Amino acid sequence: MRISDLEKREDFWDIFDRTLKMIKNQPVLANLIFNNGEKYQILIAQSYINFISSPFISAGSLENLKNEYSNNKIGWLTPLQSLYVLLSTTQLFRFIFIRRLFLINSRLKKNVFIIPGNHRLRFINAKNKNIYVVLKCEENSNFIENEIKIRNQFNLSYTPKFLSFGINWFEEEYFSGTPINRIANTKKTINIKTDLMIKHNKQIIIPSLSYIGCPEYISRAIYQIEQLIDRLTKQNQNKIKDYCPLRTLRLIHNNHPYINNNIPISTTHGDFQVSNILVGEKATKIIDWENTTTRFSFYDEFVLYSGIRQTPDYNIRTLLDIYYYNFIVNKKSDLIKSIDLANFPRGLFYLSIIVEETLFITNDQLSKNYMLDSNKPNILSDYLLSIDS
Repeated sequence: MRISDLEKREDFWDIFDRTLKMIKNQPVLANLIFNNGEKYQILIAQSYINFISSPFISAGSLENLKNEYSNNKIGWLTPLQSLYVLLSTTQLFRFIFIRRLFLINSRLKKNVFIIPGNHRLRFINAKNKNIYVVLKCEENSNFIENEIKIRNQFNLSYTPKFLSFGINWFEEEYFSGTPINRIANTKKTINIKTDLMIKHNKQIIIPSLSYIGCPEYISRAIYQIEQLIDRLTKQNQNKIKDYCPLRTLRLIHNNHPYINNNIPISTTHGDFQVSNILVGEKATKIIDWENTTTRFSFYDEFVLYSGIRQTPDYNIRTLLDIYYYNFIVNKKSDLIKSIDLANFPRGLFYLSIIVEETLFITNDQLSKNYMLDSNKPNILSDYLLSIDS
């Protein structure tokens, strides 16, 4: 049982090693990271604050990490957690928490550290105010390519500045801020969410809005899952050959009651949750656009306001009911002003959200690096089959 907000993550040593080898074969990226000169020791501090760095990185360079991990939702645990984070990021004590050492020819100086994500690595230089986001070895290139595409296509005021890009990587500005879920002032966080969602709808959702027929919408979801399965090894393909969400979507496609309905779709973030919203002194930015693609227009708003990412073992039907009543029926949604839902039944609205959540979970479930063992796809499939009106 987890008693704190410090989260134990995967031991990614092998993934990191293989990604470094991939980088060496890409001249531009290799030149940014490697050097034939002095060797630097790169270490991982420990599993709960997951980062790799020089042993001598300054504590100031790790300010964002300290902002993210120092507070706990359980009030009395906050002092203990803050002390733990302070010690594990302080130069004097961080050697106690070493889990493994890497020795590579590198340009990575004392002020650079690396944070692993689900599908990418972030090489952060707090001093130079820039970040290189690099695709992990064997991950789907869409986790980089889609973000590069939308960051070039849309001039978004609420993202870190986009600086440069190449094959399987891009560079953006370093933005120092506190995740909104670590801010105790509820009124302040509500206002920040509202302002951010208005900007998001105005700058990307509405400009990219189009409509797709329900049969085509479900066919596209089936195709995306089939593509994910095709990328897996033969051994893993055999393990999931009867993958429940794929079987359910095929069944719904042949028997769904919404054949004559259209669904609003837009370019979306895909993981528009509180931990991806950084609040700085003068601005608020949303980061980690790795899941960006075209999907149901209301999905980002649902993710933000339902709290689905922060609710383990969630009951998605309850979250949908609360969101639908508060934001759609009572018209609190900023997006609903721009989309006509007069001929859009509630059941189809629910189906569209669950299809998108299924695809989000499946992208991790069928990742080559993870192959997660989760019951969520089966739970979502049951919800899909229960929607008939």
